Amino acid sequence: MLHTHYGIINDILTSMFGEGARVAWMSDENWIVPTLLIVMVWNMPGYGITLLNAAINNVNRTYYEAAELDGATKPRMFWSITLPAISPTLFFLLMVGIINGMQTFDVINVFYPSDWVLGGGTGNAAVSTVFYIYDTATRLVNMPLASLMSWVLFLIILVVSVLNFRLSDRWVSYD
Repeated sequence: MLHTHYGIINDILTSMFGEGARVAWMSDENWIVPTLLIVMVWNMPGYGITLLNAAINNVNRTYYEAAELDGATKPRMFWSITLPAISPTLFFLLMVGIINGMQTFDVINVFYPSDWVLGGGTGNAAVSTVFYIYDTATRLVNMPLASLMSWVLFLIILVVSVLNFRLSDRWVSYD
């Protein structure tokens, strides 16, 4: 789909805007990060949607009936009833998303060979922390440095997680 000459996305772009709209999704260093983000969002597991659907269906309907009797509008009901009721699920999905985002490896590893990414083939635009740790451990065979980088990544994820849990008291409702 993302091939420069044969991909369907470029075919659609060129049919709409002409040949100048063709994008080198995988090799232009200005498009590598947006391409990886698109693929990662496209690859998101369905459990997030499933969890949100379950959370929304689990909201007590009597709250909506009471709000309707009080004359609340649909947007007001969403902000005052639905959003607070599903905030624990949103918090969980946010935490999982942050941790997964910090550990991005698989998409980059599938799209690009290690020696091409770190050899400057992508202008280092496709290098993530975990990809660099992997390369340090395997290609450079420097296990102590890779281990140290893994511990630093763990500490960063721990600090971000603790901060999110501390700040969650402001917007997550467990009622």
